[in-house]
Parts: sequence; C-alpha cells; structure tokens
Amino acid sequence: MKLQQKQSRVPLQLRQGLVAEVRASLKPGMEFNALYGQLLSRLEEVEAPSLEQAKALLRNPETLLAQREQKKAAAVKVQAQLKAQIVNANIPKQAPDREKLVADTLAFVNRFPTLNAAEIKRVTILRQTNGNRDLRAVPFSAIASPESLAENLDCAQKLDDGNGKAGVHFSTSCQMFFLQQTELLPSEKSPAAFPALVEIS
Repeated sequence: MKLQQKQSRVPLQLRQGLVAEVRASLKPGMEFNALYGQLLSRLEEVEAPSLEQAKALLRNPETLLAQREQKKAAAVKVQAQLKAQIVNANIPKQAPDREKLVADTLAFVNRFPTLNAAEIKRVTILRQTNGNRDLRAVPFSAIASPESLAENLDCAQKLDDGNGKAGVHFSTSCQMFFLQQTELLPSEKSPAAFPALVEIS
C-alpha cells in the first residue's frame, strides 16, 4: 500500500511566483535555497497562503533565516538528547563507574553523527561486550578494493539488525565497519589483498 504524500498548502502557481520575490529579497551572503525553504515552511503553517503574505514575510529576510537557524539548533539539541537517552538506557544501572561509562560511550557514539537510533543502541551494547572499550572502526573507504569490500560486507551483519553479540558489524549510514579489538575483517586476514588499511582514530 502506497503512503500518500502530505498535500502542500502552497499551490504550484504561488511557488513559481515566490522565486522572483525571494531573489529580490536576497541580501549579500544569503542563500536562495535557505530563504526560499524557510519561506515555504512558514507559508505551510498558514491556512490559505498568498503572495501578499509571502511579501510581508520577506520584508525582513534576516528574521526568516534566524528562525531557520533556531529550528536547526533545536533539532540538533533533540538529537543529542535522544542519543544520551539511548546510551543511558542500555548501560546497566549497577555498572561500576557508570557515569564515566555513559560519558565515554556517548563520546564514542558522537564520532559517528549519522548512526540511527537502533545503531546507537547496538554500538552501546557492543562496546560493553568489548570490555567497555571503544570498538575498532574501519571506514569503507579504507578497504583496498571493491572485491575486498564486498567480501567484508558478506561476512558482516548490519549494525541495526544485530543482537549485540560480538562479530563484525557495519553501518551503511556512516559507511563504517565496527569490530571488537581482537577481531579482523576477512580482507585483513590476507594482507596482500588489504595493503592500505587505515583505521579511524
């Protein structure tokens, strides 16, 4: 079953008219896409958007762009809180030196900003099975050849499909392999096929 896309309140004809208005309102250093996007976002909140409303909003483009930055900052804050909650929830309450463990795990997770919620949970659990040490992270780009990369991916499991057990895991969102300290990628076991391994620090 196809999900229907939310109908925009801003009709196509009005959108076309907005392009010229936004271009005319741009000041040095302003990006067209940023201003146009924020204007559309504001017009979506209005019951019956019009060109007059758009012109009124564009009288002060700095305010529109400041609102956009506030939204972005709020989203970053929410994301950081979510990461902290996931890490905190997946470290046992009775763990020794728990506060430091949570902070260290969060610092490791923050090195990979594109990890999704399920991947953050899995990394938190895997880090504990690794003796509460950071996992070894190897970027896809460090693999010597497409064949070696394919071999490594075939032998690994997706980070968000895993069950927290040891083994080679990978995240497509951040294009990275995650391993316990003692583990090797299949291509690392044959050095000739893997001359240029670079480990992320």
